[in-house]
Amino acid sequence: MQNLFIIIICFFSAVSFLSCKSQREEMVMETQRVLSTDAVPSGSGIAYSNDSVIIIGDDAEYFAIFPIRDSGYRQEAFFVGNSRDRISKDVKHDLESLARGEFENAQFLFAFSSGGITPNRDTMFAVCPGNIQKNFKVSMLPVYTKFMEIAGISRKELNIEGAAFAGKDLLLFNRGNNLVISIPTKDFYDYLRKDSVLPGIKISTLNLPVINKFPVGISGACSLTDNLILFTASLEETTDFIMDGTIKGSYIGLLRMDEGVSEL
Repeated sequence: MQNLFIIIICFFSAVSFLSCKSQREEMVMETQRVLSTDAVPSGSGIAYSNDSVIIIGDDAEYFAIFPIRDSGYRQEAFFVGNSRDRISKDVKHDLESLARGEFENAQFLFAFSSGGITPNRDTMFAVCPGNIQKNFKVSMLPVYTKFMEIAGISRKELNIEGAAFAGKDLLLFNRGNNLVISIPTKDFYDYLRKDSVLPGIKISTLNLPVINKFPVGISGACSLTDNLILFTASLEETTDFIMDGTIKGSYIGLLRMDEGVSEL
């Protein structure tokens, strides 16, 4: 059975729905184009770069590039020799978030594992579309471990689902407890150059509703401006992030970084 991932290309004159202070705003989202594709076995992260939409899958070692003005796509492997087969659940990297940034004078896409299982899900892939020789990967285990220690959470509560660069920081969004990890971009890039240097970390809480005893959990994020983050969230009936649950609702919201959220 084919696994179709639906890409919705939208124009935002505003966005509505959830905000960090539960304020509702009148905003409009216009759908301009809808694509259904099996370019990746299960789409999990998406980014926009050079007039193209780029998609990663949580169980694939390649990504797909969709030019906005074209109906086709192309696939690129993370590294030479990577398989195009779907990776089984017990050994997949579980890449759940994608952010675009400039590193070493080149545009990179940074794909982050969820962190739920070590070592397979502690990885960050840095890919430079069109230049596979520049691609590399690093272990995020030291960073994830530091985050868990500061936040006082267990491995079971670790589930990185979103990533975005905003202002001078890289933001990682943990679905468990809806925690926002802020890492100075400079520190993050220094870590990529030498992973023995741990970056500074600040942690904030994103307050989302609880419905029928299940919390709405963040599922993705991207930056609209230096201070404005668009995020998605979903209501999943599960108490175990490794074992998927039934999705009972999906949401879109705004997080205004300049207004601040509760810092641990």
